[in-house]
Formats: sequence, structure tokens, C-alpha cells
Amino acid sequence: MKRDTWFNKLGFKTNPLSIKPREDNKLFGNDEIIKRIIEGVEKGRMILVEGDYGSGKSTLLKRIIDEFRDDFRIIYYSCNRKLGSIDYDDMLVKAGTLFHKIFRIKKKHNILLLDEAQDMNIKDKELLPQYFDDGFFHSVVLVTSGNKPDFNKGEIKERIGDNHYKLNELKAEQAVELIRKRIGYIELINDDIIKKVFQRSRNPRQLLEDVEDLLRDAVENNKEEIKEEDISSVLGSEKKLQTEIE
Repeated sequence: MKRDTWFNKLGFKTNPLSIKPREDNKLFGNDEIIKRIIEGVEKGRMILVEGDYGSGKSTLLKRIIDEFRDDFRIIYYSCNRKLGSIDYDDMLVKAGTLFHKIFRIKKKHNILLLDEAQDMNIKDKELLPQYFDDGFFHSVVLVTSGNKPDFNKGEIKERIGDNHYKLNELKAEQAVELIRKRIGYIELINDDIIKKVFQRSRNPRQLLEDVEDLLRDAVENNKEEIKEEDISSVLGSEKKLQTEIE
């Protein structure tokens, strides 16, 4: 017989704290920014989005895909693949129909999502505005994390213009809302504990992982509630966490 997992024992069929983007995900504290980004994509803008690790960039990209996939061919490309320069021509051919592929015709009016855009090389940045101006891309969304990329000069900066957004950091009350949205009001963990976990986690992805670890430990050890001392004993010190992130 299959052994029940910690979330099965709490009444969930699947892991409610999965870090994978979900249909019901909300980018907490970024409603207005997301609205502007969606409007920018619709109007055919080149957009730059900055966000720290776990800030919701993957969820944002999924939102864009869900919003526009019925009207546009959406091309996703991660710039950290370490495969050299982006082959825009091959990308556009593969985005088309069998006819495009056979005759090597580049499809126009696509939406391009460039993830980890901070890893773009100089050649990629120089060529992108040309393909954008020629109508191959209806809209381009560059999503960055880590070190701030150099998009502050040249033609790519001109195309981005004011369409430059930074995802806001999660706040304590929003952290509680995020967790309650996933697990409801189970007695095993109270709001104060969630806030204390958030103080060390600082971003949605890490928060979800940390609360999952605490709940798994509590269930496996038959604890009636998660206490403050469990945070350090189960998750380790904040200093260790900071080292791992860096």
C-alpha cells in the first residue's frame, strides 16, 4: 500500500505548497505592475522586468502565456542556456507552421519571452531591436534576476523606454495571505509563525519551501502545533540560509 505523504495526512491530494507556477497564483503586491505589463504586451511594447529570486517571475511569464496564447505564437527562451548567441532566425522558423519549416520562412508577429535576460551577450542585445522593428516580434518581455543587466544604453534601451518594471518584495501580511491561500486555516501553524518564517525567507519561493519543511516535520513527528523553536531546529540558522542564497 502506498504510504501517505505529509500533505495526504493533512487532507490534501497534492502538495499545496508546490513552488511550481499555478493557475490560481497571485503575484502578491504587484497587481498594478502586472496590469501594466499585460497592457504593454497587448500594445506591442518591449518590456524589461526585474525581480529577485523567488519574486514571482515564473508566475508572471505563465500569466502572459495564458493571456495571449490564443492570439499569438509565444516563444520562451532562457538566456542562461550557455549555448552562445541566440539564433533568432532559427527561432522564428521553428515558431511557424510546417510550411515555414520546410521553406525556412521566418514567422512574424510573435511574443518573445526572454528569461534570465541578464545573461544576454552584446550581439544578442544589438540584434533584438532589429527583429522587433521588422515585425517578427509583436512584443518582447525581458525578465532579469541576479546582477542588474546593462540595458541602460543603446537601441534596446530606446525600445524599452519607460516600460521598465521591478517586482515588489513580499510583505509580512501578504506572506500570510499566500500561505493561507494554499493551506487554509489549519491549526498546526498560526499566522505569527508564518510571519517569523517569512522574516528569514524573504521571498515567496523560499517561504513556500520553508513552510513545507515545517509542516512535514510536524506531521512526521506528530506535533500538535509548530512552535518558534521549530523554525531554527528544522530550517537551520538565518546565517546558513543567507550563505546558501548567495
